[in-house]
Formats: sequence, structure tokens, C-alpha cells
Amino acid sequence: MSPLVRTLWQPTSDLEDLLQAATRIHLSYRRYDPIMTNKPNPPRQTENRKRLITIFEVTGSVSAMAYALLIASNTGNEILGFSLLLISALLFAGWGFIDRRWAFLALQAFYAASAIIGLIRWS
Repeated sequence: MSPLVRTLWQPTSDLEDLLQAATRIHLSYRRYDPIMTNKPNPPRQTENRKRLITIFEVTGSVSAMAYALLIASNTGNEILGFSLLLISALLFAGWGFIDRRWAFLALQAFYAASAIIGLIRWS
């Protein structure tokens, strides 16, 4: 590498001072920002938790796709379809609980309720 290129790529003291000042401003802003300071710690992802999330996510997704196909096909398999919707909602609710996604968990309560209504109506 030529000395000119090496000189251009080396940080100057002015650039280092600027980066240090920006870091200090960011840290001081974060210290006084109520949104940043009151954020809960993200859930610790252990291997077992990751494995459970993957199982719930994949199984819930497959059962939701099967539910959609059964209901859309209108072949008289509504009981099986709504059962799959209920299973899917419970699996997704488990995923939401483990991953602390409360809005997603609340959404699954509505999906489970609609599955129960469908099971009652079609039985």
C-alpha cells in the first residue's frame, strides 16, 4: 500500500476526537432518555428456549397452512380445519409467551376463540 493511501486511511486525531464526542453524546442521551432507560431486558435466549421457539414456530405455521387449505377447499373438513387452527393458535401462543411478545400472544387468544367458535358451529 502506498504511503499516500495509508495516510488517507489512518484516522486523524480530529476524526478520533469527533468519534469520542459523538459517543459521549450518545451515552449521555441514552442515560436521560426515559424510553431507553425503562426498556426491559430482552429475554435470555438459551439453547432450549431457541429450540422450543423453533418447534412452536414451524409446527404452528404448518398447521395454520393446513387449516387455511382445508377451510378454503370447502370439502367438509371444517372440524379438522378449526382443530388445526386451535392447535396453531396454542403453539403460537406458547412461542409468544416464551419470547415475551405480548401483543402476539393476545392475537393468538382471538385466533383460539375463533377456532372454538368454528368448532361449535360446525359440530
